[in-house]
Order: sequence, then C-alpha cells, then structure tokens
Amino acid sequence: MSSKHLANWKIIGKKKSYDAPPWISHSIHKVLLPDGREIDDFNQVEIPDYAVIVATTVEGKYILERQYKHGIRSVTLTLPGGSINDNEAPHEAAKRELREETGFIADEWKHLGTFVTDANYGCGRAWVFRAKKAVQISPPNSGDLEEMEIVNFSVGEIFDKLKSGEIVATAAVAALGIALISEFDFQDPNAP
Repeated sequence: MSSKHLANWKIIGKKKSYDAPPWISHSIHKVLLPDGREIDDFNQVEIPDYAVIVATTVEGKYILERQYKHGIRSVTLTLPGGSINDNEAPHEAAKRELREETGFIADEWKHLGTFVTDANYGCGRAWVFRAKKAVQISPPNSGDLEEMEIVNFSVGEIFDKLKSGEIVATAAVAALGIALISEFDFQDPNAP
C-alpha cells in the first residue's frame, strides 16, 4: 500500500481578532490549499501549552480534584494541571502544578506524550505526565480562583468515574486513558 503525498497548507495572511494575554487569542488565517484554492477565514485559537498530571499516592490511589469548571457550568472531577509559564520546562510546570494544586510531590515522573487539544483550531498542547509515589507535604495552595476538594480513588473507581461521566474534560479523560493503557497489559479479545 502506498501513501498519498499530502502537503501542508500555506498561511498567506493572518489577522489577530482578539487578544487576552496570557489566556487566549484568536486570529483569522488566509490559507492557500495544495490544490490552489484560497480560504479567507480559517479560525485559529491560541491558548498556552499546559501540563496534565496523572498522579498516584504511595498507596496507589489516583489523585483527582473535584471542582467547579465555569466552561461547563458544573462541578466535575479533573486532574491536577495548568499552564506552562514562559521559559518553564514542561516537566517543571507539572511538578509545580501538582504541588500547588494538591500539596503533593512525587518521586517518580514520566512524560507520557504531548497532544494537541484541537487539530483544526489549535488551542494549545497538553503535556501529559505520570507521577508515582506521591506524598502530601502541604495543603493545596494554587492561588487561583479555584475552590477544590482533593480526592483519591482506586483504579477501579477511576474506571467507574470515567464510565459514569463524572470526568468530562478531554485532557483528563485522555491522560487517564494513556496512563492506564501504559500500565496494564490489555489483551486483544480477538487474539487467537
């Protein structure tokens, strides 16, 4: 099977339409497609890159946060995480966010991957990290607007929370999925 050669689009114009640093900006791109067509109004949304942390305690419990998220107008379960500051390495941001939001620090860290939030519109990249053997050394102190409750769940409870829809943020769902797949040897039910 041969792969079809696919070419990148070319940006031939860009106009910023909204800018609210450091949180979000919006621009309209004029793009040239490989077949010669021009699109005058391709929307792009930029938000800062961010870290998402799947952390477990020394007892193996997953550390989540229960908090109100205004974008969905609801309380939900989510993972610790937040924006990566300018000139901050993603793994350092992950460590900082875990400590600020939960009061936990961890001995073992692994980068599980970097993923785009929305391949069409941009919307930042999620740097997913796995932290193990976390211990709480202080109370949470995120300094944000967030009021939250730190909750710990077993792996079975995590699956229940995912199935029941109590975890709705795409980044949290994806990060948990990546972490769980990397830790469990899932067998193909159709394998001979």
